Amino acid sequence: MKKNQKGFTLVELIVVIAIIGILAAILAPNLVKYIKDAKLTTANTNAQSVFTAAESFATASITAGKQMTSSTYSGKVTSADAASEATPDGEESSLKIAIAEALGDKGVDSVWTVKIDAKGFPTEAKYAKAAGDIYVGCHPKENTSTTTGGIILTPQS
Repeated sequence: MKKNQKGFTLVELIVVIAIIGILAAILAPNLVKYIKDAKLTTANTNAQSVFTAAESFATASITAGKQMTSSTYSGKVTSADAASEATPDGEESSLKIAIAEALGDKGVDSVWTVKIDAKGFPTEAKYAKAAGDIYVGCHPKENTSTTTGGIILTPQS
């Protein structure tokens, strides 16, 4: 008697599922690391954009005779800031607009900090996609690991 049954046996299906499971177990940690590295690279690149915008703003402000004061400035990018145009007057509100312009639409709702030295120039910039995000980018020294707590904005008095 000849059987004309088509298909796979149960044993064959179990072997294939086991192989897929083993491959997934090997690839999953590498995929998670790749995603983490990509998010940190993006945050570091955006921190560099924040630093460059602050540096350009500081230079323009000094050229206009309005040096920024030595402090740590921080802010959250809003769509209104991104649509405005910065005036190089050395004021924090104009710095926020300059940084929002540099980040564009991708930076809306993101948070940043910039340290300004006694000469009125930035020494460090940090960027995160949102307050409390563990992926915080830094410039000029790039961040290579996640942080706890992210960037916490404190109310300015």
